[in-house]
This record gives sequence, C-alpha cells and structure tokens, in this order.
Amino acid sequence: MAKSLASYSRQNFGRGQLGKGSTKPPSGKKPAKKKVKLTDREKVRRIIVIFTFIIYWLLIFEGALRKWVLPNAQEWLFFVRDPFALGIYFLAIKNDMWPRWTPIFKVGMALTVISFPLMAVQMVASHLHPFTAIYGWRMYFWYLPLAFIIGEQFRGKDLKTLVKHSLIVCVPIALLVLAQFRSSADSFINSSLGGSQAMLVSHGIVRTSGTFTVAAAQTLFVGSVIAFLLTAWLLPRKQRPFNNIILLIASAAVLATFAVSGSRSVFFQGALVMLGSLGSAIIIFQRKPRVKVLLILPALVLAGGLLYVTVFSSAFEVMKERQIAAEGAEGMITNRLFNMMTGFAKVLPSASVLGLGMGAGTMGGARLATGSPIFSLAEDEWSRVILECGLFGVAYIFYRFWLLGWLIRNAITAVKRTLNPLPLILVAFIGITIFQGQISLQGTINGYGWLFVGFCIAANRLGVYGKNQEDGVWS
Repeated sequence: MAKSLASYSRQNFGRGQLGKGSTKPPSGKKPAKKKVKLTDREKVRRIIVIFTFIIYWLLIFEGALRKWVLPNAQEWLFFVRDPFALGIYFLAIKNDMWPRWTPIFKVGMALTVISFPLMAVQMVASHLHPFTAIYGWRMYFWYLPLAFIIGEQFRGKDLKTLVKHSLIVCVPIALLVLAQFRSSADSFINSSLGGSQAMLVSHGIVRTSGTFTVAAAQTLFVGSVIAFLLTAWLLPRKQRPFNNIILLIASAAVLATFAVSGSRSVFFQGALVMLGSLGSAIIIFQRKPRVKVLLILPALVLAGGLLYVTVFSSAFEVMKERQIAAEGAEGMITNRLFNMMTGFAKVLPSASVLGLGMGAGTMGGARLATGSPIFSLAEDEWSRVILECGLFGVAYIFYRFWLLGWLIRNAITAVKRTLNPLPLILVAFIGITIFQGQISLQGTINGYGWLFVGFCIAANRLGVYGKNQEDGVWS
C-alpha cells in the first residue's frame, strides 16, 4: 500500500503535474485573475481619485496651456481646475464620503463659514469689489475641504501612482528646462504670460519656469520630485515604484531640473526634504536596522553634488554669482529669513480689525477690481493676510500653524507604523508652504499647498488598511 502511494506521488508530482488540491496552474499557464466586483462606494472613490489626478496634472501643465497654447484664454484657464474640485465635492456629499468631523477639519470649516459674513462687511466698509471678494475667498478656502477628502479617499496604491508618474513626467520636463536654460530670455520657450521675458539669474541666463507661468511654481515642482525621488531610493527594492534603471533615469532628470532652476529657494526646499528624509531613515533604522538605509542619503548627496559641479558646471557658476550678488544686496540668507518671519510686525500698526478686504492684495483680485494686475499691500504672506483680513487673518495664520504641527506629528507616527518614508518626506517638502508660503496669493502655489496637504493626510493613514508592515508599505 505504501509503495503504491509513493509511486502515485512520483507520477503526479515529481514530473511537474498538479494534484487535485494544488493551487498552481498547469505548466506554461498563468492562473486566471479573479474579477473583483467593485462596490458602489469604491467606484465613487476611484472617480474622486481620477478627478484629483486631473487637478494635479492640470496644476503642472495648465501654465503651458496659458502661455503657449491658448494665451488669449489664459485668464479663463486659471479656473480650469475648479469644475473637477466641484465634482469631487458633489460626489463626496452625495455618497456620504465627506471628511470625518475631526477637530482640525471642524475649525477649518468654521473659518470657511465665518469668512462669508466677513466678506459682506468688508464690501460695505472697505468698498471691496464683489469679484475681488469671491476671488479672495477662493484663494483662502476653495481647496481646504478637498485636502481632507483626498486624505481619506486616497490609498497607498494611489500614492504609489503619484510618486511613479511624477518622476516619469520629470524626464520630459527636464529636457524642457535644459532647453530654457540654453535659450535667450526673449525666446518663445522662455516667454511668459503676455509675452513677457523670463526672469534672469545672471549673465543673461534665465531662471527656468518649466511648464509653469512663474519660476516660484517650478521651484515647488522641483521640490516635489526631489521628495518623491528620495522616497523611492529609501524604500526596499521590491517596494519601489519601478526598477533601478528607470529610477536612475528619473534621478538624472530630477538633478537636471534642480541644477538649472536658477532659484535659491530650491536649495532651501531641497534641504528641508533632505532633513525629512534623514528623519525617516533614522526612524526606519531604529525599527528595522539596515545599514543601507543610513548610507543611501549621503551617497545620493555626494553623487548629486559631484554631478552638479561637473556636468552642470555652467549652472553652478551662474548660481554662485547669483548668491554673491544677493548677499551683497540683502545680506546673508539668514537675514532674509528673519525679515520674512518678522515682516508682519511692521504692518500691525496700520492693520484694521476687519481688514481691507479678502483678496485685495492679490494680483488676480486687483485685475478683477480695476482691470490692472497691480501688486499691492505686502510681498510676504503673513503681512498681506493680516492687512486683508485683520483679526480673522491672524486666526487663519494660526490655523495653518496648527495644521502643520498636526501633519508632522501624524507623519512621524506613520513612518514608525509602516517603515515607509513618504509621510515625513512629504510634510518636509510642503511644510514651509503651509507655514508661510503664498497660498492665498498665487494660483499654482495655492493648488500645490492644499493638494499636498491632502497627500500628506493620505500618507499619514498608510498602514491603517494593512496589518503586515512589510506588505503594508503601500497599503
């Protein structure tokens, strides 16, 4: 009996055949994938994710449409993202997918509601143009609920797609900024809205703007892809969005966009991202000691630095001259940071309790009110918000402080839970924009700020949907 069983076993399993209870497919055939029937709620969630990605890609390529493709419609294209945000709000309300009423969300929505009677009073007391008030409200609050919806409806696979696709898109954008760097300021490729020339760094070299209408927005794009790149390198190989060859190509593209940016802010942005990456690496190492995690960042910095001063030597020399000139005019970078942090104190004596009007200090608001995009009130965010909104502006600024602290605390917890560096790296990237960035002034910065708040919230929820840390890196 035993001999016959052994013989049967050799015949059916020793030659690669499948037994009745085996789950493996016959030789040369792949197992058929089971079609998972999506629930209605999951279908809606996926539509919300698709709409969010449309907003994200419009954020990056809307500037190219405005300055090169449809320059005569550039004012209308500014609002091209808004219908998709409205669609997300409609779907969220209709399908009971509005964000949970957490304290941070309650306060944000309370400020949103309070802003309506404030605008009404400002229109009477300060003769604020209604269109300026509406535009100002949009810049302050239109995307605030969207951030929390993204935070609850995005999953790890959606964030992985965000990282992957952003780094791939960086490759053609790198070719574009290299062409801009090598072209004259008055060339078509460097033209901006209204046919104006690009900003110069030094010796006729432009400050590249990529697909955006302003170089400051390009700085945010560069900071974001640096964040995504460092995330990809710090992840275990099997958890990376793509293989090492594509990752190396993406690394070269990110370095190119960084090197020819011509912006000092991009160095500050990169330093903050590196700080977040270092914090993530230390947390991951404490939870799961791997020497490679601690060696990756120094190796990337060393390799990137060497390539910057050799391959992009002309960009490096121009940037050195720009820094020397800036220090001669403004002093050390620390002086500039100090002035940005304390500038609001100079406007406090002249600020009114109600403010001059929401949106009154923005170029878009000025254009709607007077037909001329006059930059007024103040250059830094805090000063302008206080002048526009008075005491309400102070409350709005403190809300952003609270939001940033909340994101940082949850990001540290998320990295510990999942061993995924993305949460802390993302908040390191967008943190300075939340803190003092011109979210309520410039449209692209506004979009980047609130979208990435949503991505941060979603990243901080990684691991909530999966038990196994190794498999739950993107769960």
